[in-house]
Amino acid sequence: MILWIDVASIKAWPCLKHHGSRDCGFIFSDTSIETALMVKGIFKLPLRRL
Repeated sequence: MILWIDVASIKAWPCLKHHGSRDCGFIFSDTSIETALMVKGIFKLPLRRL
């Protein structure tokens, strides 16, 4: 299986911000979340595995 991901999605993927406090998650762009959910749907993965 071949999976093509747009270059713009790859460039928008890195996490540039952090909440700053302990035990808080990272802040991701909308593009990275949409891309991750698309890959999740294609490979039928649970979110933890993604």
